Amino acid sequence: MSKRKPLRGKGEDFDFEFGGAKQWLNYAQKNAEAAESGPPSRREEEAQVQDTPNSGYLVPLDEPSTDLGPRPVPQVQQPRATAQASQSNRSQHSTFPVEPNSAPAEGFQRVRRRTVPDISGPSHAAQYVASTSNGLPSIREMDRRRGFGYFPEELILDNEATRRMKSGAEADDTYNFSMFFPNGFKAKFYGNREINLRYISWKTNTWVAPSAEDIHIVDMWGTEKDIEEAKEDLYALGKISLQSLSQGVSRAREKFGKNKAAPTAIEAERIQKYQALDQKQAYFKTLPEDTSTFPVVGVFSWPVNDINPQTALGKGLEALDPIRMDHECHIDFNRADEAIYVYGMKPVDVQTALDRIFGALCEIATMNRCLGPTTTRFHITVPPSSEVVKSHVKLDQDHNLVGRQITVKLNNIGVQCTLNGLKPTANSLREWEEDRIRIIKANAVFFRKIVQRGLEDTLFLRTQVHMKVNFGKLVLFGYQKQSSPDGHDLKKFLAMMRDNHVQSEMIRYIGPDSVARELIHTCRLREDIFHPLHMVGPTVEGRPERLYSATFELKLTDGTISTAMRLECDFGPEEIIGGKRLHLATSNCWLNIPRHGRQYKSQNDNEGAYKRKGPLDVKVLDLGKDMAWQLEISSYSRLKEAEQYSTLMGFVSHLRLETPTPTAADRGTEPRPVMNFINLHDGATQMTVESVVVKSKYQWFISTTPYIFEVIRYDQYAFLGVEQTPQGVAASVRDKIPDSRWGASLTSRDWTDSMGSQWNLPFGRPGRWKYDVAEFFKPTNVGGIDDPFIDGRPAPRPEWEKDGFLEFQGRIEECLELIVRAQKDAKRREEIVMMGVHEDDMD
Repeated sequence: MSKRKPLRGKGEDFDFEFGGAKQWLNYAQKNAEAAESGPPSRREEEAQVQDTPNSGYLVPLDEPSTDLGPRPVPQVQQPRATAQASQSNRSQHSTFPVEPNSAPAEGFQRVRRRTVPDISGPSHAAQYVASTSNGLPSIREMDRRRGFGYFPEELILDNEATRRMKSGAEADDTYNFSMFFPNGFKAKFYGNREINLRYISWKTNTWVAPSAEDIHIVDMWGTEKDIEEAKEDLYALGKISLQSLSQGVSRAREKFGKNKAAPTAIEAERIQKYQALDQKQAYFKTLPEDTSTFPVVGVFSWPVNDINPQTALGKGLEALDPIRMDHECHIDFNRADEAIYVYGMKPVDVQTALDRIFGALCEIATMNRCLGPTTTRFHITVPPSSEVVKSHVKLDQDHNLVGRQITVKLNNIGVQCTLNGLKPTANSLREWEEDRIRIIKANAVFFRKIVQRGLEDTLFLRTQVHMKVNFGKLVLFGYQKQSSPDGHDLKKFLAMMRDNHVQSEMIRYIGPDSVARELIHTCRLREDIFHPLHMVGPTVEGRPERLYSATFELKLTDGTISTAMRLECDFGPEEIIGGKRLHLATSNCWLNIPRHGRQYKSQNDNEGAYKRKGPLDVKVLDLGKDMAWQLEISSYSRLKEAEQYSTLMGFVSHLRLETPTPTAADRGTEPRPVMNFINLHDGATQMTVESVVVKSKYQWFISTTPYIFEVIRYDQYAFLGVEQTPQGVAASVRDKIPDSRWGASLTSRDWTDSMGSQWNLPFGRPGRWKYDVAEFFKPTNVGGIDDPFIDGRPAPRPEWEKDGFLEFQGRIEECLELIVRAQKDAKRREEIVMMGVHEDDMD
């Protein structure tokens, strides 16, 4: 026999096509010589195989036997297969080399035989190997086959990993191939009789098999190097399976059609439709030489000095093609007249086209203003009351919020603002009270004005828009140096906060865990006011309130180009999968992180790449309550075609959130949810996780109003690099310590309903809601939290019935007062505990 090319890790001195030791070879040869002359016929062999019980399974042979009867099979756990030979890795005239084994072979599995391509073989009957009565193949038949190029196709050979698995050893590693696999994925991934896993096992000298505990996990036996190679093959196999399912390809001829085949009737109709659209678009993009034939001409004066239309809309105003097509008009820009001309046949179409061009200008102006350093950011300071007012405001660098999830990237730790100094005299207090009333009225007028402008700017944005009021602590990063050790004079500090150069960050932090527990406990007790938003999720004290969501900051790298992206996911109710409490992603939204546009070039913007920019950002500092709140309208460009990218959808399909079962050590706290994800790599394309924030939300409606009060725990895991999550392998944040903190917020269901569809607006179209403050903030005819009840709800306040914006401001003050009250109660409980009284003994 010619010398064969050895496979990796296999011996080349083993010259037998069937695995086993030499003693079994000699024994089988002796039995064959002692048998009757000539091999049994094919029909007799087939009958003998069919009559043998469990002929398709491994039959361990304790000792040589010439018993012609059926052999009972011991009740031992045996795998369906251990490996499959790949023809692409062997030469045409080579047999299947295996690793020599000095130990006696335990058995074999009956297999099919296949002809090597491009080699003429014997008759059809010769393709079936005759076997002797003891189950071993006939040596004569094997000698006859040696010259005809036949070899076993699915020969089963036990390697070291297979023997360890059979001996009951635990798996050396696992692979989580998919959490949300579609219908049909399992069949394509495993293959018929798990033939794909068998091939990977043979190729990598491992044993790979589905886990008996979880259908999403594959157990693996072998060395660390071989397992890593098998994981690469499993990842490639899963990717091919998903692509095959997404394309709907089940056979090769369905995937590769005939190039010169005539299109079907449906294809011809579709091609004709696309050609007609292309012709129509080309017609309206070309301006006729004689424009005097158009009965209607519209003129739009464009501010060329502020915004160059050929830079913002394209050299030929290609961004206005949807307007051309929808209203069947020609649009041309005349730089000499600084105007855009619209030529059409109907006055309605021309007027609508002019309105949409105006909407396009508003969107461009809003985006440029949002990307500016200070034009949409404002600071308002609430003057303290006479009971708590002091002469100075101290800028304290020694605070507990250093480096806590800040978005401003500056080389300082920031300062917190607290009242300091002596209490003013009686005359000074009277003057201060007059000034305080005047400042409060001015703040109210200014706040209404900037909110009105923010709503107007948001009306034309085609982005993902969120409006929310967040509560926490204000940290200044850009400020004037204090003039004395006591700090700034109170009036000087108020003047400084009105300066546009002040930079700050509103950190969503209301206090330690005790404050959050006190606040949640208060909302649960006030069942007449606070109603759970979603009746799903884990039940706590009979009130299912907690929901989970997550925000990922990712980097997509393609060669030398990197793109920062953002993913927002909501998770559904708890499910028990594989003995674990898991939450599956129910919705996701891919967003672009804002960057500077072409029209605006920043000069002194010191913020980093993760800056939050939107149409409105108002931070209000309440010195008397030592708290702050922020009204923010955030805006992110949404990736509408995210579902078409397999890399993005593959990342979402592997997301799962695990909630550990509470233990005795978790008394008084809640177990932290564990996020599992993967980093994906596809050649030069890589997507890695920079940070992830897991949010545990408690949400309540305030009485019968659309206002929603939230208590949220933020767990941020920052800078999870690619080196920590190998290719295609599930990563977990279980062993990482997050930046955990509690925050609170106020939002409204009406705001979500109004602004939630902004991202899907046609180009130049405004939102389908009224942007006037009086119309946007509608009165609810429901009083405050502590107002007396009438007909099952708080009695309405006269001032709120006339002005919904005043009610909105009142709701903010109520929520802020609720948080301050929880802080005081938590502090009182801690003092009682220090005195030796346990929390369970308190009211």
